[in-house]
Amino acid sequence: MCIAWFWTVALVAADPRRFSQVLVESPTIPKCFLLALFDGTVPLVSVVIPARGQAALLRRTLATVQAQTFQNLEVIVIDDGSMPPLAQDLADLVPSMNIRYHHQPAAGPGMARNRGVEMAEGEFVAFLDSDDLWAPDKLQLQVDTMRRDLGADLCVTQETLVDGDDRPFKRNARRVQAGVPGVKAFRHVMIHPSALMMRRRLFDDPAHRFWDQPRYCEDWNLWMKLAFTVKIAVVPDCLTFIRKVSAGRATNNGQKLYEDGKFAVDDALAFLARTGISPRTIRRCRRAAERVLTYHYFSFLMARRDYPSAMKMYRYLAGCPWSAEFAKASAKLLLYPTGLRTPVPR
Repeated sequence: MCIAWFWTVALVAADPRRFSQVLVESPTIPKCFLLALFDGTVPLVSVVIPARGQAALLRRTLATVQAQTFQNLEVIVIDDGSMPPLAQDLADLVPSMNIRYHHQPAAGPGMARNRGVEMAEGEFVAFLDSDDLWAPDKLQLQVDTMRRDLGADLCVTQETLVDGDDRPFKRNARRVQAGVPGVKAFRHVMIHPSALMMRRRLFDDPAHRFWDQPRYCEDWNLWMKLAFTVKIAVVPDCLTFIRKVSAGRATNNGQKLYEDGKFAVDDALAFLARTGISPRTIRRCRRAAERVLTYHYFSFLMARRDYPSAMKMYRYLAGCPWSAEFAKASAKLLLYPTGLRTPVPR
């Protein structure tokens, strides 16, 4: 018994990222003993921030990290091809915030997050986009939740949308539920990376990485791959603030988002098929994801007033008349009568 205790403590001391694994797999050792012994060093949170330009917004983002009540953390900034690099803009913050900075050629946010995870030394990894913000107790509440629920692999918070002046204007309801998401992960992009905290050991499997394609939907691709294997814990408070300054990429690049989304779904389903998920479940997931993509592309086409193409998408949704996407699309059409030529004046 003493030998087992000794080797367990030595294992955690050598690699703090194994702390939660030891808590789960070593029932002979009282959890309160390990928590008390390593409370000053674990759980260490690695905050990974992919960034490209926009130094002023990045500094505002880093200010919310610096204001966290939980301070046992490191900050990893992955400069994804900024020209000029952001190193000079962050020089005064590096010593005080324990920032580790890495510059790489532009490869997209997925590859930037993967590189940050490779550099991470913490037991937990929290992602934060370079223009988003956190409430001061965001990390503390997520760490407490993950400590209570040792079987949870991910922890997410609720989100609020803010404008360019950091003023909240809308709660972003993603309907994330605790537990294993399953098919629900294909019905909408259920997690924003800035609201997420994950156990570092999840990334030990090379398949559990963000999509390395220079495409949209790199985060959704990962959530779909993890849909049947991870357990999600939820903090019900709005602790993450997502900046929405313009209409967003879905409006500006709707066709590419639609095409990349289909590619992301195909890639995720191929992965799940290799892991033994049944063909019937694969078909359910595909239909759910296709309805979501079709509805968003329909909304894009309506905003562009490309009504003939929008009606093609609507006819596809009509093939599943009980779906939420068909109901929302039908409600949109009510605002565009007279053969879809002119919107109803408000």
